[in-house]
Amino acid sequence: MKYFLPIIQPQRIVTVLVLISILSLSATVTLGCQTSASSNSSPNSNVPEENPESSSNSLLPSVKEETSNPTEAQLPSAVAEAVLQAASQEAIVPISQLQITQTQQQTWPDGCLGISTPDTLCTQALVPGWRVTVAGKGQSLIYRTDDSGSVVKLEKATAQLPTESNLPNTISPAVQIPMSKLPPPLAKDTVFRAIASGGFIGRTYETTLLEDGQVMRVLKYRDGSTGSPRVSQISSQEVQQFQQLLEQVDFAQFNQLSYPPPVGAADYITVVMSSQGGTTSYVDMAQHELPESLQTVIQAWNQIAKF
Repeated sequence: MKYFLPIIQPQRIVTVLVLISILSLSATVTLGCQTSASSNSSPNSNVPEENPESSSNSLLPSVKEETSNPTEAQLPSAVAEAVLQAASQEAIVPISQLQITQTQQQTWPDGCLGISTPDTLCTQALVPGWRVTVAGKGQSLIYRTDDSGSVVKLEKATAQLPTESNLPNTISPAVQIPMSKLPPPLAKDTVFRAIASGGFIGRTYETTLLEDGQVMRVLKYRDGSTGSPRVSQISSQEVQQFQQLLEQVDFAQFNQLSYPPPVGAADYITVVMSSQGGTTSYVDMAQHELPESLQTVIQAWNQIAKF
């Protein structure tokens, strides 16, 4: 029996060889891409993988360091620069030789910051601001400013700074308030009240905080009439925080205590503060000499009553 092998034409052989080459090249390229992708997706054994959770936690200390006590506030740089510039001109010394030693937030009775002359016109509205003490070359200067530092007024002329042989009492002595001088007690729905009076103009402002968070301020005239009230609102949480502060510092310990002005002082503002636990009073120029716990209440109240 004879077997006959099929005769394959040369053209077909060439075609088959070309197809085999194309398939082989395609497989090589595909394998290379897979190997590259696998290499890029696999982590480097020498570089530890970053844990997002641990990275986030590493930022917590810096955030905590920047958190400040809500009852404290820092003097804005613009106010500091304005005060130092005024003190430099007043004391005739370079700013580099001056230093701000004490700052307190204040609410002034008018646009003149409570310091005016008979020929000065002042806006009749409360002005939030600062009381700043500057020291340099053995003397101190006390300035009143508004909240932005655009208004700066000298409160006290230069005075000799305390020395080791002449240290002042850092806490003003308190005196008893006679019962006849006490203001009316608070209504049941009132958390706190502050009555500010005096200064050059002699106006009286009464500000109250109610349990629902409403803060109301009215101007009282000498004839007993009142101006239109100004009203703002704080949250119930802020009301609770303020009530807790009053309990923590035991505000009732200051009941019927008054912190009078220094001898010879004039044109000061007297503030009478009342809670459900008691009433105390102080003068604005001696606020920095009050007991620390009372200063804390005043600072917290100034934030609440800031219109």
